[in-house]
Amino acid sequence: MNKFFAFLAALALASTLAIGQNATITPKIARMPTAASWILLYEVSKSPAVQAPSTDVPTAQSDGELGKRRVVVTKGDGMRWEKSFWNNDKVTEAWYAKGIVMQQLPTWPADQLLVQRAGGGGSAPDVSQSDFPELAWVTETYYKGLGNFNGRECHHFQGDDGEEVWLDPDSLRPVAARAGLGPLWTYDYPEVASVPLQMPKLFADRLVPFEKRQARYEETMRELELQRRSKR
Repeated sequence: MNKFFAFLAALALASTLAIGQNATITPKIARMPTAASWILLYEVSKSPAVQAPSTDVPTAQSDGELGKRRVVVTKGDGMRWEKSFWNNDKVTEAWYAKGIVMQQLPTWPADQLLVQRAGGGGSAPDVSQSDFPELAWVTETYYKGLGNFNGRECHHFQGDDGEEVWLDPDSLRPVAARAGLGPLWTYDYPEVASVPLQMPKLFADRLVPFEKRQARYEETMRELELQRRSKR
């Protein structure tokens, strides 16, 4: 009888191990180092009706007619800097700092900025949680297993509307992606020396008022909390 129970226990253990070995573990997109730089290279659209996907969603209606050719992303010193090269030869910048997103738009004058709080959606993603906000849709639901991208084995994700992402199986960094019916873009991770980020005055001057308003808001909330506690 003891041998019979021992056999059942061994069989159950073997089954558990087999299930664990066969279970699919969905890879997660890796975070970049605290100081890093990478480049998004967009496929040139053959049709003017299709725009290249971008790391942000244009706000002005006319922006939707434009597409990006290349975006250089640099993070460091608690900030993130994006330099975008558009297909109309304009170059714009976006800075993420202290929970604020400040960006130039290709159809606006260069000295005008769209300023928003990070995490508000649209063109102001929260990059404190992900270095690749353009891939926010990627979850285990869309994991398709190992696939092939240009002869390179990668983890493959595919969304409901034709979105696709390929991840390097070792680093788990994005290799390439596609947004629906839009053209493809690829990622490049050049080895560059880390240098301190210096925010241009145009952006720094806009950040100061937001910092002051945030400080006043936090002070007001502290005072309200003290008043609430004193009434108990």
